Amino acid sequence: MDKPSPNNPHLHDWLGTQTFAAKPFDPLMLDPKQMLEGMSAGFGPMKALTVQQVELIRLASRRAQAYLSIPQRLSRCRTHSDLVNEQMLFWQTAMGQYQDATTRIANAWSEMFAALPQAQAAAVPPSAPVTFPKPVAAHPPPANASKAGSVRLAAAVNGKA
Repeated sequence: MDKPSPNNPHLHDWLGTQTFAAKPFDPLMLDPKQMLEGMSAGFGPMKALTVQQVELIRLASRRAQAYLSIPQRLSRCRTHSDLVNEQMLFWQTAMGQYQDATTRIANAWSEMFAALPQAQAAAVPPSAPVTFPKPVAAHPPPANASKAGSVRLAAAVNGKA
């Protein structure tokens, strides 16, 4: 058996081949969604919570940018209709961004809940009719309950309590 030595080529096989050559830049390497997928594989609630936080921060950032750009955009307005159009564009963009963020958050949470075993077991085909169980009385009323109630009611009406 070979002794470990600096000249032994098999000494560091467990490290794999090491190359120090420059690698081409991969723009998807820093994609937050792919990083999130890799880090949170199998962690449904944490993934959904992380997606929610990322989307809320992204929404806050976009809205802050929109608010900070208001003076610049309003300085280009020359008529009242320009001002109204800018205001409508601002609010339309805001509602679109709110809707996009909400949709992404809801999708993340629905994926997490759909993966739960209880949700898969309780899944009902959409064509199945909705049925409700018949209510069962906890204590059946006594046979003379209606008669006793009417006697008490008649006594109360006549002032004989």
